[in-house]
Amino acid sequence: MNNQLAEYLIIPETITQIRSEAFKNCSFIREIFISDSVTYIGDEAFSGVGNLSKLVLPKHIDYFGSSNFYGNEIQNITLPETINSGMENFYFNGFDTIIHIRSLESYLNLNLRFYSRFLYLDNEPIVELKIPDGITIIRKEAFQKNENIKTVTLPNTIETIESSAFSECSSLES
Repeated sequence: MNNQLAEYLIIPETITQIRSEAFKNCSFIREIFISDSVTYIGDEAFSGVGNLSKLVLPKHIDYFGSSNFYGNEIQNITLPETINSGMENFYFNGFDTIIHIRSLESYLNLNLRFYSRFLYLDNEPIVELKIPDGITIIRKEAFQKNENIKTVTLPNTIETIESSAFSECSSLES
């Protein structure tokens, strides 16, 4: 590439797997767009991509490997709707990260182990949070420290609200 490093990485529809350590320590990459055809992301595939500002993940992931975000401070991420295996590996320091979700239901079903002050749906910050019918549990820390949520509406199907689900939501009014 004529001694120039690619800052933007687009994984095309022809790719279905990203193997372990595929882009490990590629600190020059700033943005990664992964097509929906990718269903397998191996261990440490993106670890050490320390300057990563934007990551768009595919809608459905069959396997998500461990330590994929180690050493990264992602600023903007679009989450998948489902992860079939490896959900326990989906962790990063996301407090200042803008998180884009595809639907509230998919976000709540993912059972992620991180939280963010900034949660977006359809490219808009979530201000009026209406939990969809059929959801029975709001997981631990699901909306913790979110700065945008002002109101929350819960359906009759909610059975459990886990610890810190809405703690420290500074704008929450009702």
